[in-house]
Amino acid sequence: LVIANAGQPLTTSMKSHDKYHRKLFIPQLINAVTALHNESIMHGDLKPHNVLIAFNEHYVSTLKLCDFDSARRVDSPGSTGDFPSDRNGLKYTQFWAAPEVVFHHPSAPLRAALSIDLFALGLLLDVLYRDTCNEFTTVLKEGEEGLLKDQAALFAMLHCKGHTHQRLIEQLCQVVPSKRGTIHTTMNLYAESQGTAIHGQNVALNANFEAEKEHNRFLRDE
Repeated sequence: LVIANAGQPLTTSMKSHDKYHRKLFIPQLINAVTALHNESIMHGDLKPHNVLIAFNEHYVSTLKLCDFDSARRVDSPGSTGDFPSDRNGLKYTQFWAAPEVVFHHPSAPLRAALSIDLFALGLLLDVLYRDTCNEFTTVLKEGEEGLLKDQAALFAMLHCKGHTHQRLIEQLCQVVPSKRGTIHTTMNLYAESQGTAIHGQNVALNANFEAEKEHNRFLRDE
């Protein structure tokens, strides 16, 4: 999905913004995912290239999610609710997919789940503390896919040590899906780490609005 004038991918924006400014993207990203999960919609392919950052004339940023080809409604009447696949198996992006996706046995379909997005969200938040997205994927590639099976090794790979978001990211990046909580527990942990209410931030509301527009477009195309 290509959206004209929608902004630059996160991978590009990270090159022109320091760590302080990249942290401003975090509440917007959490709220964008919240807008989808509140409607029981799994994005299914959260990764830096599907996170767009746009700036207005006052240099105020707005975060948008794009590429809803893998989006699925979870547990909805009339919906199969299966994770996207083709004749070659599940369709996912290497390095950003949750363990249950990467290691799923091809003999049966995998049910779509909001927890799949939460794992990718944790990786994205971790990336925002790094110098580049390439640094993250290089670390993960060196560990190979087996890294996703070992919780201790996965935590050791994360870059959030000592940051206020460490507890948040480590919960999202649990190997066991049920231990990741929900997007609402994610919001609460983020608010605790900041000592503020996430919904009180205008940038978060902007992200929520943009994600809702994409969600409405997704519903029209169903």
